[in-house]
Amino acid sequence: MKKLSYSPRPATEDDISQVAELEKGSMLKPWSKSSLDEELTNENSIFWVVTDDDTDSEVLAYAIVRKALNESHLLTILVKKEHRKQGIAEWFLRKLINKCEKEQIESMFLDVSVKNTSAIGLYQKLGFIIVRTIKDFYPDNISAYSMVYKMKQIKIDLPEKEATIERKNFN
Repeated sequence: MKKLSYSPRPATEDDISQVAELEKGSMLKPWSKSSLDEELTNENSIFWVVTDDDTDSEVLAYAIVRKALNESHLLTILVKKEHRKQGIAEWFLRKLINKCEKEQIESMFLDVSVKNTSAIGLYQKLGFIIVRTIKDFYPDNISAYSMVYKMKQIKIDLPEKEATIERKNFN
């Protein structure tokens, strides 16, 4: 079996139909086609897709990150069902985090269904921590975790010494 090669790139109008279909089939609160269209031109959004390198036409994954001052919010991320469990989500999220770091973003927030244990595990593996639970965030009274990733170490100035606290997973 040939190994799939893929690359990230900014989304284009040509990608919107595929992204909208993936949204409808997988998300609890799917984005509308018009909302996705708006993200293409929003200067505060990073709207990327991952496509196959052979044709650059099949959308394998996508994500939208909204920037505000020195923070960002991962609004949506999805890998197509038949391409899951291949490391694409982790690789893609690392690419998005690196892009945000280069743009001087200090933290990334996200909300995830408490039932989406595979996503929660991935986020924790990458250093996101759960900061609160939001009751009834999704349809059918499904709660969500708000999670945060700090891009840099936190420095605390103490009298006569300085301590550095590294990111940790607090489970």
